[in-house]
Amino acid sequence: MMWFGFSPQPLAAALVLIAILIWSIRNDGPEYRSFKVAAGTRERQAYFRRWLMKGIALYTLTPLAVLACLGRLEALIGAPDEFAAFRSVVEPSARTARDQGFPPALVAGMLIAVVLGAVIAVAAARLFGGGKPKAIGDVEPMLPRNNEERRWLVALSLNAGVGEELFFRLLLPLLLMLGGIPLVISFAIAALAFGAVHSYQGLAGVLATTLLAAFLSFLYLRTGLLWAVVLFHIVINLNGLILRPWLSGQRGKNIGENAA
Repeated sequence: MMWFGFSPQPLAAALVLIAILIWSIRNDGPEYRSFKVAAGTRERQAYFRRWLMKGIALYTLTPLAVLACLGRLEALIGAPDEFAAFRSVVEPSARTARDQGFPPALVAGMLIAVVLGAVIAVAAARLFGGGKPKAIGDVEPMLPRNNEERRWLVALSLNAGVGEELFFRLLLPLLLMLGGIPLVISFAIAALAFGAVHSYQGLAGVLATTLLAAFLSFLYLRTGLLWAVVLFHIVINLNGLILRPWLSGQRGKNIGENAA
């Protein structure tokens, strides 16, 4: 049933998900502040474990369940038809980006650029500044102090790459579009929501992740390849939390901590 161009069921589902995100965001700030003063690595790992379980439930299992209820699990393999209009506007003569053959190579090049960028940033910081590359946003407290924490952060990075792309690049825009919201506005709302859930990182973190969401949305819409944005997201996470800190010898700081 459509009311004034809106389908109430998908739109209602999108609003419920946004309400859940708002509730989550309200709790993330106080929880992150508590994490930053955690006394030792066992307590920190308990936070990592809780965040991983929350991420799996909210960003991975929820989209899969909703897509199954909608009968749209095929969207995991190929971009929904609702998103195809974007490619026809960007390049009207193209069939699909996948048919052209170049997007996978383009994605591979961007992934290599991310890794090389990390190496260059660390080298430049040591050569010219004598210090360590600075992260955007308040993420330094999350940097691992030992191998156990590093393993948790790898798991968090993998799940965030998969789950957040399912949620913010596929499910939420799809529900909004099925509810009658235009494509650009649907993806803009999803990008803003993606930035908002990183509000615990401060204003710089929100701005950076919102811009990242806009880029990932464009990459997804342009290529129709969900796996490409998932992989890119995972590499960015591993770069910021694992690779660059490891290359620079950087460890997470914690207020009041005496031992690793």
